[in-house]
Amino acid sequence: MALWLHPVGSTARDDPAHLRRRARRATRRVLDGSGIRGPDRIHRGIDDADYVTALKVLRQMIRNTGGSLA
Repeated sequence: MALWLHPVGSTARDDPAHLRRRARRATRRVLDGSGIRGPDRIHRGIDDADYVTALKVLRQMIRNTGGSLA
């Protein structure tokens, strides 16, 4: 996980809302097809269909634990 510094000096790990926003944006890009490939080194050896399936599973797990994806 990458750490992003906020202007106030806290990290993204300290800001669950920030992480949820980033996850929602990334999920949208994957599901609409605009972000499926990204940098080749990240997706090397992972089939697009497997990648999308994994994201769908993770989204359901978030819903199952009371999280929101909206």
